[in-house]
Formats: sequence, structure tokens, C-alpha cells
Amino acid sequence: MTGSPQLTVLAVDDDPDFVALTAQALEREDPNFKVQTVTNAIDAFEQFADNDIDCIVSDYEMPEMSGLALLEDIRMLDEHVPFILFTGRGSEEVASDAISAGVTDYLQKQSGTDQYTLLANRIRNSAAQHRAKHERQLTIDRMTDALLEVDDSWQVTTVDSRAEAIYDVDADEMLNRNLWEIFPEAIDTSFYDTYHKVMETREPLVLKDYCDVLELWFEVNVYPAPDGGISAYIQDATKRMPSPSHDYHRIRG
Repeated sequence: MTGSPQLTVLAVDDDPDFVALTAQALEREDPNFKVQTVTNAIDAFEQFADNDIDCIVSDYEMPEMSGLALLEDIRMLDEHVPFILFTGRGSEEVASDAISAGVTDYLQKQSGTDQYTLLANRIRNSAAQHRAKHERQLTIDRMTDALLEVDDSWQVTTVDSRAEAIYDVDADEMLNRNLWEIFPEAIDTSFYDTYHKVMETREPLVLKDYCDVLELWFEVNVYPAPDGGISAYIQDATKRMPSPSHDYHRIRG
């Protein structure tokens, strides 16, 4: 694991012997793991609030507060930190409740040491995905352009706060909906044509045009995205453009 980042894991289980064994096993599996242990959910919440934790591994059934109740409280502090339910109670009902509650992963306790190899892999994968999303969000936040992304079926997958402001639409009203159902007035415009051309050719394009509905000039850099969709980086160019001319637009590669 040389070169891998250190991961601080919080292990929560009301059985002190089991949680100590879990910590030892995980640190043997990966020397980059630093495992902190607590034996109840209340202490786990306080530990998380006071420390930088990369992943939580929690039992399901515990006195005073269950693992899912702990998850609900943790999500008030951090909506995205990986939370793995590691439980001896395995059933479809528990798995369904865990997924509905928003756990990152669900793993049933087994006998033997193989379970810790599997758990260590789940921790690494969850933490890596979390860090990648966090770093991507930092990049998005540093950008001055608005960002709108769609997948290969034109479902909106990303809308940042700048795009919300430009379109005057909340992200929740756009995410997982078809772009052209949200903006039917854009069909048969240069925006529609450009987006489709990039989707088909997988070659980036730049568009400058006036939007009649929003009464704004836009400069849009459109790129193919790795998932088969496209990413549109949008600037409000109204202040640096002439009076609107409805027959003006320019597309260049």
C-alpha cells in the first residue's frame, strides 16, 4: 500500500472485544489504516464531531442508539462521509432499511479472517470515491463558469449553484430529468444543435449565442464526458456582447 493516503476509520460496536479485534485486523490488512474504536453510538457521534474521520464502520444493533440512528445523526454533520454497516444481523429487511437510510455499504459479519479483507477493500473503495467526489467539487467551486452535465440519455447529472442562478431553476428540479423536457424552448436552437453535435462526434465545441428566453448572451464550452454524456461550461457573456441579433451564432472546434 506504499504511497496510499492514510485513512482514519471509526469502528463502532457495543462488543469491546469484537471492535478491538476489528481494529487490529483492519490495521493488519492495510498499514495505512488508523482505526479508532468506540463501544456505543453516542461516543461515536462525539468522536466524529471532534476528529477528521475518513470512514465509519458501525454495528447495527446497539444499546441506546442503533447504527442507522447514528447514521442519521452523522448525516447532520456530514452528508457524504462513507458509512459502512457491519452487522451480525443479516436479513433482506435490514439490508433494505440500510439502503433506504443512505449507508454507503452493507456487510454482514462472518466467521474467519476473510471478512476483514473484504471490509478493508470496502473501506478503501468508499474512501477513494468520497475523496474523488470531494476533490471534484472543490474544482467545481473554484470555477467561474457555471457547470451543467448530462449523461448519454440527456438526463441531467450535475447542476452547480452558478447554473441554478443563470437558469433560475433549483438543482432538485433539474437533476435526473431530461434536459430538453426542462428547456423545450431550446430545441431547434444553436444550443440544441451544438450539444447534439458534441454528443455524437465526441469533439469539443464552443458556442456563442443569444438566448431569447433568458435575454442573455452565453458563451458555452461543450466537452464530451467520460460517461458518454457531455459537460457544458457556461458563461454569461451579456456585458461584453453587442445588442442581441437573433441570426448571430458561432460554433468553432
